[in-house]
Amino acid sequence: KGIFATTLEIRQGNERAIRKTLEELDQAQLTETDAQKLIGALADQQALPELTVPKLLKYLQRTPSDSSKLALLVALQKFDHPTIGKSIAAQWQTWSTLVQPTAEYTMASRSVWADYLLDALETDPAWKLQPETIERLRLHRDPDLQKRLAKRFPQQPQDITALELQLDRLLQVVSQGQGQPLSGQELFFTKAQCGKCHQLFSRGGDVGPDL
Repeated sequence: KGIFATTLEIRQGNERAIRKTLEELDQAQLTETDAQKLIGALADQQALPELTVPKLLKYLQRTPSDSSKLALLVALQKFDHPTIGKSIAAQWQTWSTLVQPTAEYTMASRSVWADYLLDALETDPAWKLQPETIERLRLHRDPDLQKRLAKRFPQQPQDITALELQLDRLLQVVSQGQGQPLSGQELFFTKAQCGKCHQLFSRGGDVGPDL
């Protein structure tokens, strides 16, 4: 049976296929590419969370691959399970700088996980979160979480005039239509490392959406 058939069975909710896939993941019987495809299917289906989440967290802890870590973090965001944030918070600061922003953003996606993120930051006051992570944390309506967040990351008054000038500048750049597609493509796959997770013209990773 091929990977496509197994993926389809998982998406159809076939419990036998789900359990078999979890066993293969646990015993490292799959190639990295096949594992990532099946992990995505398990997450989309939110298949057997009480079994799946511990297996994915175990895989996340043991895999040395940044690509697999990113796939697992994206998948885990789809499960509402309290142990996820705690597990990620216990290890994310030891991961590569490629993976850390996604780990932070994952923990920031749910208020109960966000508490673990802020707990971890208290042990390392010098640690700086990505601006996107801070903004995501501010979307939560938990008053206690917002108090902790305001203490650690005081919100500066926004300079509306400066913001409007910045928007005007960006609009002028876009309206000129003088972009350099080839340079942008090179940046996408090299320095910016977008291609690690996203595809562009059928090239790149399959962790995030096809751009």
